[in-house]
Amino acid sequence: MMIKLYHKTAGSSSYRRAKAFLKKNCIPFEECSLSALTKTEFLHLLKLSDTGFDSFIISRREENKKRLELLYQLSMGELIDYCIANPKVLKEPIIADTKQVVVGYRADDIRCFIPREVRTMELK
Repeated sequence: MMIKLYHKTAGSSSYRRAKAFLKKNCIPFEECSLSALTKTEFLHLLKLSDTGFDSFIISRREENKKRLELLYQLSMGELIDYCIANPKVLKEPIIADTKQVVVGYRADDIRCFIPREVRTMELK
């Protein structure tokens, strides 16, 4: 089960923390640039998400809030194409395997990528 760590810039603090967490816990991963994200990969990430596009699109900045109103008027296919063509609108890092996705760096959430046996041993 190879984990993919998608990012925009290597300088992002949340990306660096996620990468350090995966290395510290000896979790194998592949680094992928969001600018190279394919439609198939993005569809897979959307399927894994509980909240769809809301999980992935940056909404904190005022300019993005205005853009969101316009984006959500697009069809799903158009929105997917827009996100792939404009990865700057996507949050980072995006950490995913075949069963789960975590967007951003939250220490409690990222622990889901630690194998269950290891998490169980840590609790004892």
